[in-house]
Amino acid sequence: MTFKPDVFQKFMENEFTIIDKERNEVPFVLNKAQNHFLHNLGPLNNVLKNRKQGISSVSLGIAVTKFLMGKNERCVSVSFIDSSATQQLQRAKHFLESYQKLNG
Repeated sequence: MTFKPDVFQKFMENEFTIIDKERNEVPFVLNKAQNHFLHNLGPLNNVLKNRKQGISSVSLGIAVTKFLMGKNERCVSVSFIDSSATQQLQRAKHFLESYQKLNG
């Protein structure tokens, strides 16, 4: 799947929900940091110590979008802390479930 930032952003914002800090399910609308990250990706990207800006969420959103819309896509998310890895997996599952809910 060819990566087109605007197409990915539109898909994620229309097809996914996310759980906010108050534990409410809300539409996944990219914030300023996520939007900048999405539109400035290159072939290889390193994000160091980027906390609480939603970069892991938008990265997982990109991966789930590729999984749903692409063919033979490979996406990996790595965490060195078990609880963080579990949280990332739950977020990715939530994106899939919200897509299913919105699309019957």
